[in-house]
Amino acid sequence: MNTDKTWRERQEQPATAAFNEQIAPTLSPESKQVGAILRGLVSKRKLANRRRYTSRLVDVMLSLMLRKMLLGSLLAAAVHLAGQTTEVPKTWDEEALKDWATPIAALGVRPGHFSVQEYYASRVDNYRTYPVYAAGREPDGYWERLQHAKPEPLIDRGKLNTKSDWIAAGKRVFEEYDLVAFRHYDPEIIDEFHKATSPRLTRVVPRKDGTIAGARWVVTDRGLALTPENCTMCHRRTLADGSFLDGPGMSDTRAFFVTGMIAGAGLSSIPLTGDSPVIANWRSFAVPWIDHDIHEQIKTMGPAYGPAFQASVGPNIAPRWNGSVFYPTKIPDLIALKGQKYIDHTGTINCAGWATSCDMSPW
Repeated sequence: MNTDKTWRERQEQPATAAFNEQIAPTLSPESKQVGAILRGLVSKRKLANRRRYTSRLVDVMLSLMLRKMLLGSLLAAAVHLAGQTTEVPKTWDEEALKDWATPIAALGVRPGHFSVQEYYASRVDNYRTYPVYAAGREPDGYWERLQHAKPEPLIDRGKLNTKSDWIAAGKRVFEEYDLVAFRHYDPEIIDEFHKATSPRLTRVVPRKDGTIAGARWVVTDRGLALTPENCTMCHRRTLADGSFLDGPGMSDTRAFFVTGMIAGAGLSSIPLTGDSPVIANWRSFAVPWIDHDIHEQIKTMGPAYGPAFQASVGPNIAPRWNGSVFYPTKIPDLIALKGQKYIDHTGTINCAGWATSCDMSPW
């Protein structure tokens, strides 16, 4: 028996060496564990030993089966949820918005809003937009394709059925929606941003992908227009590697100042017919119902207004229309809105859920 055992061991050694060198490194930890237990089963051990190995094998096999069953269940659940239809939240709720803002200083009344009827009767602008590239960074044929492009809807409501459909549509709106009031069809400014070689544009450092922050092209029924970014102007943070994090306040000011180039004096989304640039700037921030309004000085600041305006733009702050160049608007972190009582630390705007997010766009 001893001789037979020695002979068998000599026969098994080459196969064992080959297994350890060539096959074992490619096996998963679970496979190696099962293999070790099987080798224990076929070895000449005591019966109790074999029972112990059998028990361990059953445990490992059950563990692997349960893992596969759990993974399969999670995948099935994900597919099921992605395919489920979802109820679209009401985007304008007068009840939720009745105490949205705290009363206006010195007047003691809250800001008014559109009625539900007025809101849902308003015209919907629904056009896709496209990036504007810095000089030398535009893809081959890109400009020619834009010249011949037809208007396309930003979202197609008829194709939005599941929750995942709505999430994808929301992402596109966040990334592509523009400030409609500031669209320009003027060939001169379109040519300037297409060539991107003017002194004011060459000072703007392009994004990592070669695009100019703050600017978009839009194709409408009137043709090709230059337009500013909307959501991403203030709620896109640029990380150290040049990638983006959407939701928090802006970390650099490129998009905001490019929007200023496109919008012109005052940043007003309402046509201020007859206003000079100075009066347009004043009207953007004036609070005429307050005695000794600090913004009255804008009328007489002259060249000093430019540096004052620039100083009010920075990470997480901006002199938003109807805000103040001297008390910049704090840009809220959209990621952290859920569950908050107020939009930001000022405590002036109540966070009324979905309606709050929808109502932020006009402000």
